[in-house]
Amino acid sequence: MKSLYKYIYMYAIIIATLFSCSDDVKDDSSIYQGTYLGSNLELTISGVQTTGKVLGINKKGELILQYIIPGESVIDIPLTLKGEWLEGSAAITNGSVNAKGYVKDKKLNMSLAINITSPIVGTWQMSPLKTDAEGAIISSPIYINAQPANTIVNFMGKEITLYELSNQLETMLGNYAAVIESVTFKEDGFIVFKYRDSKLASLPEGYIQYSIKDNTIYIMPNLIKIFELTNATTESRSEMEVVSEILSMLTEGAPLTWNIDNNNLTIYATKKIINPYFVMLKELLPLLPIDNEWVKTVDEYFPYIYKIFQTTTTVDIGVSLTK
Repeated sequence: MKSLYKYIYMYAIIIATLFSCSDDVKDDSSIYQGTYLGSNLELTISGVQTTGKVLGINKKGELILQYIIPGESVIDIPLTLKGEWLEGSAAITNGSVNAKGYVKDKKLNMSLAINITSPIVGTWQMSPLKTDAEGAIISSPIYINAQPANTIVNFMGKEITLYELSNQLETMLGNYAAVIESVTFKEDGFIVFKYRDSKLASLPEGYIQYSIKDNTIYIMPNLIKIFELTNATTESRSEMEVVSEILSMLTEGAPLTWNIDNNNLTIYATKKIINPYFVMLKELLPLLPIDNEWVKTVDEYFPYIYKIFQTTTTVDIGVSLTK
């Protein structure tokens, strides 16, 4: 976790720099000027308690949000002191954020309420996996576009075109994705999944944040909490360090392209976005529990996919949903 803590304290340095650049104009809220993190910060985002973040109040009495909302690197919220309460609000690209909190014994207790305004808000069903009599895909919850499509590649000892490989992967991954019944993009900036099988444990609300900026959706999973949830028995330092490195790549959230056409939603990542995560996944796979069926499948196919991926000119990978 050393690299993660180093990264968190880097936030503190950045925020402290922001403070030093402020002018000397003060209002009542500026008496709480400082950097708050660790045990000196209790933060909730849309009602969900969040850890590992850094907040600050500058000389102007503004609350500084540094990488708190996906896609928004810095947000300044002017605060007003009402009794013991600090209150304020600010606009974000597609919505707003309201702040309310107080400082007691040098500890900042802050609650942020996020409101997203976008056509993406709402519940979307995963597109069904449908094939024709010959096995060609009619529709799939997984979307893959690899170019040049007619390039011959070696996949697990078999020579096929990128187009054929894309179809095979869409079918295979589509079967896995079919366990998800729907995805809800909530107004409060969190994503919720509903599974078809009631026996599957759902991912608790508050584990994945998102925000919208034009045609980009920024998704910020809390990888530490997800890792602990899915692999709670591990105490491996090396595993957590790899997860921390991935987390550092998601400082502002993973930027994905989204598009709505006739109530059909497509969210996908380009090769430029995917490549760093592919490199990190290559390091992470040997550390994951091999007795997990999903990990086994990824471990079997990934070396081939990784090699082929490096030869492509264009790769778009995403999901398709519908209302």
